[in-house]
Amino acid sequence: MGIILVWPNRGFRRLDLHSYNSRYSSKNAECPGVLSHMIKGYWKPLPRLSQELIGILIDRFRIQVARNEYRFPENYQMENGKCGNIKFPGTVLRALCDPKGATPCCYEGYCVSKSIEDCKCEECYDLRQRISAESSVWVPSHNGCQVNDFDSTTACRLLHNSTIFWSGNSFTRQIFSAVTMILKGDLRHLVVTNNTVIEKCEGVDNMFLFCQAQTEINPIVCNGTVKMSFISNPRTSMTQHIYRAIDDLRDKPRTMIFLGLGIHDNYNYTMILNDYIHPILKHYKSKKSVWPKFMWASAHAPGLLQNPFGPFQLYKHCVRYNKWLNPRLEKLGVPVFDTFNMTDGVSSHDGCHFGMAVNMLKARIFLHYIAELQRKGQW
Repeated sequence: MGIILVWPNRGFRRLDLHSYNSRYSSKNAECPGVLSHMIKGYWKPLPRLSQELIGILIDRFRIQVARNEYRFPENYQMENGKCGNIKFPGTVLRALCDPKGATPCCYEGYCVSKSIEDCKCEECYDLRQRISAESSVWVPSHNGCQVNDFDSTTACRLLHNSTIFWSGNSFTRQIFSAVTMILKGDLRHLVVTNNTVIEKCEGVDNMFLFCQAQTEINPIVCNGTVKMSFISNPRTSMTQHIYRAIDDLRDKPRTMIFLGLGIHDNYNYTMILNDYIHPILKHYKSKKSVWPKFMWASAHAPGLLQNPFGPFQLYKHCVRYNKWLNPRLEKLGVPVFDTFNMTDGVSSHDGCHFGMAVNMLKARIFLHYIAELQRKGQW
């Protein structure tokens, strides 16, 4: 049996939870705001030995992704050395260069021998410069906003008698999966259909698309005292289930609808606002209730493997999408879970999705936000 890597909160602090009133309390009370400061920051590399040990496992994961999910070269480089604005044959992924080979820099369409410093240009692609979140610790932008450890007892107490309804694309499902794992108290195994676990889905492998497709969408957590559910909704054309959730959760305290989509609609911000968000909020406001609360997940940053021929899913358009949509949502009273900064420059195994470290961090910050609402008497 090989080494299994899980994410038991490296560098994080443990919470104190006053049982007498179920109110969350921690040493970071001076944090100016979870969504403004905790979610912004940078990744600090772990000591070299830890990086090397974790790197072995991450390399194994990436090889499996290349070999089994997308069928592109395990070293990311085609035999003819072409790269950049070209796809691996039979895939939608950008062809890159072997980061450990003799020609690691993709420059002007070919893999060439350049140092990291010489491989920094607008049309350069270099996997060596990507950040390994698995080999790093998140450092928030404010010292008072350290990300604390939520064990299952603490997280279940925080969300006691709560209902969180999740709807969106596979990025949203990954956050849902990570929160579920925390609530279950098992950071090693993904909770799959029928609330079971399968051998293929453990550790870093939990974020395989194969494993994510098996995710239990109505997991049993916290002995049934917390209700979590997810509905796959990757496009704006699907809204009826959101209306039903609003109706079901109306006037019920400690309820939230977490929404996140965009990439399957090419991040068309005007369409998403006018055809999806506005109708949902109109239905919600017609009920004249402060419950459920809403949260919107903005676009996270794309990775280097992202399809070079999908211009509306690439970096510049994602920046434009968030810049246009986020302030409009905030003006409408919808909090934005903006993880672009957290994922910018971070290694992605398929150009779209991120691994366990990023998604566990997203999950813990989401729980911190709920705790912040509770401290304010809003949860």
